Amino acid sequence: MNKKKIFVFSIAFFFLLWKFFSLVIDSPLVLPSPESVAADFFSLAVEKNFLKSLAFTFFRVFCAFFISSFLGILFGFLCTKFSVLKFFFELPLTFIRSVPLVSVILIVLFWLGSDSVPVFAAVLLSFPVMFTSAFSGFSFEDKKMENVCTIFKITEMQKFLFLKIPYAKEFLKDAMENSCGMIWKAVAAAEVLSVPKFALGSQLQNFQVVLEISKVFAVTIFIVLLGFLSEKILLIFFFALKKFYKNFINFYFQSDFFKLPHLSLEKEFFVELKNFCIEHDGKFIFKNYSENFDQKKITSIVAPSGSGKTTLLDFV
Repeated sequence: MNKKKIFVFSIAFFFLLWKFFSLVIDSPLVLPSPESVAADFFSLAVEKNFLKSLAFTFFRVFCAFFISSFLGILFGFLCTKFSVLKFFFELPLTFIRSVPLVSVILIVLFWLGSDSVPVFAAVLLSFPVMFTSAFSGFSFEDKKMENVCTIFKITEMQKFLFLKIPYAKEFLKDAMENSCGMIWKAVAAAEVLSVPKFALGSQLQNFQVVLEISKVFAVTIFIVLLGFLSEKILLIFFFALKKFYKNFINFYFQSDFFKLPHLSLEKEFFVELKNFCIEHDGKFIFKNYSENFDQKKITSIVAPSGSGKTTLLDFV
C-alpha cells in the first residue's frame, strides 16, 4: 500500500469516525455532523467579509513569518561572530520560551492595536526557534574543510557562501517548516483574544458567542488547510532556492570571480616516510612502512576499506 492510498484511507476512516460520534451524541452544539460543517465551509468560502478576514489573517501570518525569520537568522549569525551577544540573548530567550502566550497577548493588547497584537505574539513565539536553528547552523564547523580553505586561501566571504550557507540551510529549512504551523496557531489564538475587525480568529469568537459551532469547525478547517498550504509553498520556495543556489555556484566557479592561488613548486618538495608505525588498541595499522612522495610524481596507494589510507593521509 503506497503513501497516497494510506493517506486517503486515513481521511475516510476519521471522517466515518466523526460521523459515527455525531450520530451517537446527536447534539449539533456539542459535535456538528460532517455534512453541516461542509455546508458552512463552502458558504463561508463565498462570503465577502469572510474572505477579507482570511486575507488579513494570511497577511499577519506572512509578516510574522518574515520578521521572525529575518531577525532569527540575523541575530543567530551575529552570535556566531560575537560570543558576547550569545550570553546577552540567553536571559531574554529563556523568558520568551517560558512566558505563557495568553499573558503576552493580554499585556501587549494595552500597548499595541488589536491588528498588531497577533503579529507580535507570533514573532515572540517563533523567534527562539529561528534563532537557535540559525546559531546551530552557522556555528557548525568541519575541521577538514576549514584546513582545505586555509591551504587554498579561500576568503571569508567565499567560506560563508559555499561552506557556511550549505551547512545552515538544513537547520533553517526545518526551523521554518516548524515555525510555519506554529505561527498560524499563534496568530489565530491572538486574534481570538484581541478581536481585530477582520480576522479568522474574530470569526471564531463571533461564531462561538452565537453558538454556531458548525461554523467554528468550518473556520478551524480553513486555518488547518491554510497552514498546510503554507508549508507546501515553503517547500516549493526551498526547492527553487536550491536550484538558484546551484546555478549561482556553477556561475561563480566558472567566472573570473574565483581563482585558486598559484601554488609554487619551484623549490624541491617531497615527503619521505621511513619505518613509519601507527598502533591502535594494541594492533599495528602501519609497521615499518616506508615510502617517498616525490615532486611531480603521482603515487597511488590501493588497499581495502579500513586499512588505514585516510589515517596515513591525515598524518602526512
